[in-house]
Amino acid sequence: KEITLTYGQAVVDVASLGFENVGYTFVGFAEDKNLNADAALSGDISAWILAKLEAGEELKLFAKWIAKTNTKYTIKYYMEGTTQGTFPLAGSYSLEGMTADTVTVTAEQVVAHETATDFTGYVFDEGTTAGKNSGVILADGTQVLEVYFKRVRPIISFDLNKAEGTTGDISVA
Repeated sequence: KEITLTYGQAVVDVASLGFENVGYTFVGFAEDKNLNADAALSGDISAWILAKLEAGEELKLFAKWIAKTNTKYTIKYYMEGTTQGTFPLAGSYSLEGMTADTVTVTAEQVVAHETATDFTGYVFDEGTTAGKNSGVILADGTQVLEVYFKRVRPIISFDLNKAEGTTGDISVA
């Protein structure tokens, strides 16, 4: 974005210049297009700009931004319903992290966070969760990660082929 400044205009607040970068904090301008942190200029840079212009130098500045560390992302967790293969939403909560960082949520993290939910009889469903529990924190805070829990379905088998007068073996797997 290019802007034109009026002679004598104070340049302190980047927002007043119409710059905005959701999920990032403006830290200053830099002459270095690689945005070297040491080259960042901050505060009222009007006198500096004026000196450059009066010296006849061409002036091109680049905005320096750093990722915010409080960008929201949402965790949704689903627990298998009474109909096998259906996963209604059981709950959700929000966390914060650094814009553009990759985050992964695990079943253990959900269970530890959601202490009011009873996860007895449920296990992490890797197949349904695959690819949905990891992602990049989006600058606008809309990233949603998902974790699925399936019901534990014990398999009970009876061996009724025992000799007369004995009870059969019962096993639960």
